[in-house]
Amino acid sequence: MANTPTTAVLQAAAMSLVYENNLARQINRAAPTLQILSKIPLRGQKAVDWEIVTGSANYAATAPIAAGADVTNFNRDTITAAHLPITTYHEAFAYDGLAEAIAACSNSPTELGNLRVYEMDNASERLGSAMGLHLWTGTGANDQVMGLIDPTSGALLDTGTYATVDKGAVTQFQGNVINATTFNGGSLTPSLLRAGLTKVFKTARGSKRPTLGIFSASAFDKYAAIFDPQRRYEFTTEISVAGNQIKLDAGVDVMTFAGIPFIRDISIPETTVGTLALLNTNETMIRYLPQPTSAELMNGVNITVTQDGQQQSMGTGLTGKLMPLARTGDRAKWAIYVYWQVQCRTPNTNLLYTNLNIS
Repeated sequence: MANTPTTAVLQAAAMSLVYENNLARQINRAAPTLQILSKIPLRGQKAVDWEIVTGSANYAATAPIAAGADVTNFNRDTITAAHLPITTYHEAFAYDGLAEAIAACSNSPTELGNLRVYEMDNASERLGSAMGLHLWTGTGANDQVMGLIDPTSGALLDTGTYATVDKGAVTQFQGNVINATTFNGGSLTPSLLRAGLTKVFKTARGSKRPTLGIFSASAFDKYAAIFDPQRRYEFTTEISVAGNQIKLDAGVDVMTFAGIPFIRDISIPETTVGTLALLNTNETMIRYLPQPTSAELMNGVNITVTQDGQQQSMGTGLTGKLMPLARTGDRAKWAIYVYWQVQCRTPNTNLLYTNLNIS
């Protein structure tokens, strides 16, 4: 067109725009608890099966015996079987051949150059986020894992049936639960924290104590002040739990009290009240079936969560199976599968505070 200079607006209509190389992700898919808990593979098992032993703490009344007397007291501890099924979780993605070809030819943004890798990474994050949520809230029904704080059968509760064991009948399998509304109107105090730890000390075998505290999101801010002057903040992306060094999302702050690190997890539901769970990470873990190998399977996919400041997806220590699905025309379809469960071997080594005042 005569006497019309080429401008950026006109040029954009004739050719693709040039974008920044890195995509600006807006989604918070952090799941620090999923990252931190140990991942223990099942070997020779089809499900998570273990046996719990309960009985009297001591038999001091029958221990003394007269010299030369016949033995008349025969005591025993009780063994109860606990069972959790392995569940299947998945996330799928698909793309058209034209979209893949355009992405491969374009230099902008470079993250889309390999469309399958881009979609696979996003699917991995979506799956990791879902697993991080159900680690806490899974109901054990509808193919879900059995979560730690499900209000009916959660592992940390002091009521209900967990892993087929009725806590009403097997009382030593009960978790330690403190409803904060019965103390200072729901306010958490250092003395109440210590009282909870003492409760665990009295009930747990070997006086095992929690090794990690996890707040719901707002509760962390609300109760940071109660740790004065004992508090300490760690502005770091690494945390040491039960002797293991774990790298977390750069947005996760760590606070310590009585030698226990405290973090927050957006996966813990929070409405008008908050929650604090103190876990013994030696007794609470992720169990999974190792991925099989066969000709039709692709390489394993690292299950990730929210990327850090360097655009690096944060690993969870779990590997998914990447499987190509049947094509429909020129559309490629893929799915990532994980076979897993959350196991709390001894609920009484953990502690759960409910109904924390966060107003």
